[in-house]
Amino acid sequence: MKVKQMKIQISTLVHHFIPASEKGQDAVLILVHGRGGNLKLLEFYAKRFKIPGLHYLSIQAPLEEQRDDQKERNESGWSWYVNPGRRGLEDSRAKLSKMIEEIQAQGIPYRRIFWLGFSQGAAMGLDTFLRTPHILGGALCISGILVKATDYPQSFSPQAAEQRILITHGTRDEIISLEEAEKTYSVLRENQIPFEFKVYDKPHSFHLQQEVPYLESTLQKWLSDS
Repeated sequence: MKVKQMKIQISTLVHHFIPASEKGQDAVLILVHGRGGNLKLLEFYAKRFKIPGLHYLSIQAPLEEQRDDQKERNESGWSWYVNPGRRGLEDSRAKLSKMIEEIQAQGIPYRRIFWLGFSQGAAMGLDTFLRTPHILGGALCISGILVKATDYPQSFSPQAAEQRILITHGTRDEIISLEEAEKTYSVLRENQIPFEFKVYDKPHSFHLQQEVPYLESTLQKWLSDS
């Protein structure tokens, strides 16, 4: 059954809203690309996942940053922060925090707001969920890190230990090694912040046969419990 189309608008970021294809209780999955990407890169999930009532909000990072291959094609890439010094991180944090408030103000409860981020988008999702004063629906963080891990435990919100977080990584990740990622997550374990951690035989990408179905089943479980 086709649903009456709703629309989510946010003021802080370039975005694309994709309404649910089947009727169900409204929820929003925020799709967040990695460094040098754009808002279209994760939109295949809107076709891949078959979850009634789930809308998709694909967002684009605010910092323009071209990779070498993009320069050759005269294409733009967008990042949430730029090394060295994580330039732009605080501005991205502020934009994402305001985005969450705007989604909630348009009728989606905090607990029905979910996140799927890849690489830098995963890092920003984990950062957002650990700092927000609201209990959100759940974060799927693929092939990322805990950005600026030395900021913790001081930066944990009182709600950090109540968030639902799934982190996945690849044994053959050539961009962010498994060891590097795990090192940043140690601060979560040391401070009793619960999260599920799954490792796949993959490079810096998605494992389509194993990982993606697990992301969908996890999201479905979270939705049923929200």
